[in-house]
Amino acid sequence: MKLFLFLAFVLFISSASAAVDECMDQTDDCHDMALCYNTADAWTCKCMDGYDGDGKNTCYDIDECADGTHECKANADCTNTVGSHECTCQAYFHTDTFDNCTPFHICEMPSKGGCSDVCTKDGVKDTGICSCLSGDDELLADGKTCAKKIRWVAKDDAKCARHVKGCVTTKPEQMRCWDHTAMDWENDSKCDATKPKFAMCAAANACPALTDDSGDTKYKGCFADYHNRIFNYVQTKTDGSVFDKATCSTECIGFAHYGIQFNGKECFCGLPSEAFDTQGPSLGCGLKKGGSWSMDVYEVDASLGEMTYTSSAFDDNRVGCYKDQATTPKRILSYLHSTTGDSMEDCETACVAQNHGYFGMENNVECWCGVVDIDDYHKHGESKNCAKNGQGGPWAMMVYKTGNQMKCDAKDCDTICTVTNAAAVCSCNTYYALNADGKTCDYVDPCAGHSCSDICNDLNNGNYKCSCTGSDNSRQLLGDGKTCMEV
Repeated sequence: MKLFLFLAFVLFISSASAAVDECMDQTDDCHDMALCYNTADAWTCKCMDGYDGDGKNTCYDIDECADGTHECKANADCTNTVGSHECTCQAYFHTDTFDNCTPFHICEMPSKGGCSDVCTKDGVKDTGICSCLSGDDELLADGKTCAKKIRWVAKDDAKCARHVKGCVTTKPEQMRCWDHTAMDWENDSKCDATKPKFAMCAAANACPALTDDSGDTKYKGCFADYHNRIFNYVQTKTDGSVFDKATCSTECIGFAHYGIQFNGKECFCGLPSEAFDTQGPSLGCGLKKGGSWSMDVYEVDASLGEMTYTSSAFDDNRVGCYKDQATTPKRILSYLHSTTGDSMEDCETACVAQNHGYFGMENNVECWCGVVDIDDYHKHGESKNCAKNGQGGPWAMMVYKTGNQMKCDAKDCDTICTVTNAAAVCSCNTYYALNADGKTCDYVDPCAGHSCSDICNDLNNGNYKCSCTGSDNSRQLLGDGKTCMEV
């Protein structure tokens, strides 16, 4: 009988010893970024996905972008992350339903395929057809630039006699004038022998001298301005009044330059990045109020103050104007929604649908979306190149917070904020619970309701593991994983 009891005790001890799980007991020597696998008499360690090493001494992050093992497709940029990587479509590419990075059509890009007016898709991937907005315009030889059609009228035409700029040939009966519009006439600065469509100017009938404002030290001169505008921001008069230097300069406070055109009916404001002399000088200005397709340009007096943006429904959402750079890693917001001139309302709606907290307007036509705490919109610094209408400028993005993000900022959630039925609601990450204040989160201790007979160990993943007291293995955990017994 005693022999039987002794053999039973030895069998119990052997069984208890064989049941030891070093992985469960956390007595293994696996690296923090490795997984432990229990074996019959020991354990093995294997680095987690995205890491490499021996599993014990080393588990280092694999740079999938550098070693070429990433899954990013063509026209996507790979960014290494801890334990993984991210793929982001490059600028002017978007993700299609097959997760491919598909290019926007060239007509959808800010350059409009080089067309000065309208770019129309022609069904070919990388090409478009240029056309002109106005029926009075025609495409030049480059097939991209629009300019006024040349319409010649006879010398005895009453309009010609009243408006001709004085460019004639040596034979009076051959005199012609260039009819530019019903009220204004193109200057004759282009009249020379190299342009056969124009009459050759005789010395005795030279074009009249430019009426300028050279007495003003801030006057830059009279410059040509066609459909490819030298300044993009414009204000017009519709009440019969006209702009003068005082009213136009006030309209353009905060800009670098202002220009008056069309006999004072138009006031243009120029950003520092917009050059006023790209289309050359003009002789068509008069009375300090410009002329037809001719602009009197002045430097804005910096002492007048900073730019005041046009009021909109997003005044409180405006973060500021920031510099942007080409290529996706340098973009201050990561998702390009459109290049078709969406309104601020449409841009915000699109970005909210993508669960993004920021939206940005650039160059008057681009809508960008960004993720809070990921996209660094100020990494290139602030910019002075955003237009007064709040829709950015060349390589300058006006950044706004979405209405949902504004609500979440006001809610001040500890971790996660979502907007449901127009109200901001806080929630917590896994293993955390929302406190009574509805904002802060506390960790839920799985050992709070444990059933271990001795010690409960929090595994920091929502689970717990039981262990026994004593360091001499005098107590062993039974097969239920909870009860300890003296051996």
